[in-house]
Amino acid sequence: GSLRDKGARGQTGFALYVQLAVERETKSALAIYRKEVASMLSSKEDEHTKNREVLLGQVAGLQNSIADAQATAKAKDEGYNTAMETLASNEIVMAESQGNVEKKTKDAENIVAEMISLKTKAEKNAERLLLQYNTISEKLLGLRLERDELQDKCDKLTNKNNGEEESWKKESTQ
Repeated sequence: GSLRDKGARGQTGFALYVQLAVERETKSALAIYRKEVASMLSSKEDEHTKNREVLLGQVAGLQNSIADAQATAKAKDEGYNTAMETLASNEIVMAESQGNVEKKTKDAENIVAEMISLKTKAEKNAERLLLQYNTISEKLLGLRLERDELQDKCDKLTNKNNGEEESWKKESTQ
């Protein structure tokens, strides 16, 4: 075809060439990267293997130490268990004693509380009784005063009566 078609095809060809070159470079770069990663990993694995062997040796040593410690601990445990059994039985006796002390203390506290309550009630009753006594005393005083007034009136009436009786007797004898 025309010149324009050849030009367009030329551009397409160039773009394809560039694309293939980029892909080739990318693949080769990836391959190099993969090799480096693989060698790094293998060297890391070697390092891990060496470390693992060292650690396994240390673990074996620790296990021996632990076994020795366990043997010692077992002997100590037996002594400890015996001591703990003795302590436990002592604690039971102590707990029982403590329980008795607490119960007696509680009983004593209850008795004291009851006595305080009774004392308070008695004080309140005493106050009430004192008020009643004072009220009754006042009423009694009032009644005495009234009685005295009535007695005075009676005495006056008696005197008046006696006076009239005397004058009546005199009149009647005349």
